[in-house]
Amino acid sequence: TVGCEYQLSLVARVERYSVQVFEVETPVCPTCGGVAVPLCAPEVSGPCCGNGWCDGAETGANCPADCPEDDASLVLTDLGRSQNSWETRADYTWRPTRGMSGRKLLRCFSVNATESGALAVLGTEWTPQTAPSFCVVYHVERCTYCVPEHATMKSVVRCPARVV
Repeated sequence: TVGCEYQLSLVARVERYSVQVFEVETPVCPTCGGVAVPLCAPEVSGPCCGNGWCDGAETGANCPADCPEDDASLVLTDLGRSQNSWETRADYTWRPTRGMSGRKLLRCFSVNATESGALAVLGTEWTPQTAPSFCVVYHVERCTYCVPEHATMKSVVRCPARVV
């Protein structure tokens, strides 16, 4: 729902590596019912990243070429090391904004090894098109809105009514 805050606690355990968690640009999720953010190409029909429209499963994080910056944050809370069994933790907070309603939005996260910058294995599936990642599909409802704390009618109304 637009205006509601969603939170994820992400944990990655990669033995003998400290890793950084990041949100994936132009993600592909084979297990998400066909939801993806493909790059625009002649063979791509429908929504794609690079067409100048923020549509399909695109967000500011996974397609900055088309979409405005998201109301989101990804904060590393614990870095993997031998003392914590190589467990890296991060907190992700996101709030859908107007223009996202009625869409399925894809958020995917992966990791990079901090020592070498190489992609570290986060899952078991690895194909030429997709690195292992953790993905979430958000169904942003139409015609509903979470009113933030301390909001006023004036701050919530998109186009204030004209007094004639």
